[in-house]
Amino acid sequence: MKISYVLLFLVAFVILVHRSLEDGVNVYDYYSGEQRENVESSQIIPLWNEDNIPTETIYTENTSNYFDDPEFVPYMTRYEAEGDAKGAVLINPGRDVQFRSETTEGQEVAQKLSSLGYVTFVVHYRVRPYTMQEGALDLARAVRYVRSHVDDY
Repeated sequence: MKISYVLLFLVAFVILVHRSLEDGVNVYDYYSGEQRENVESSQIIPLWNEDNIPTETIYTENTSNYFDDPEFVPYMTRYEAEGDAKGAVLINPGRDVQFRSETTEGQEVAQKLSSLGYVTFVVHYRVRPYTMQEGALDLARAVRYVRSHVDDY
């Protein structure tokens, strides 16, 4: 029972899908220039089609204080459970709808939970300059996706 509460509270706050390469998807941190994540393209689940992303933000260029680029399309990264799946967990790494922390709060947590038998999804939702409402729509869409595909996982 305790572990269930811990998993619920792991939902903290959540990458940019760059063009897929043969070996995976590479995403680089805007500020440091270091690679945020390198995953197989088969792990990527887009949350929206590019033509149906609900948005309020009018965004044409990154003026150096934005976390996401204008081409950002919200998505999830799936990590399979080791052994029989005990359940699913959505991880939303980051803070204050200002940035996402894909590696330490996302990928590392997802890998640990996967090793414990949970299918995990790291949600890469919209952050600065996008509004909190836009990020919340991405998170709600992620929950709906996982619930509607429960039999697949």
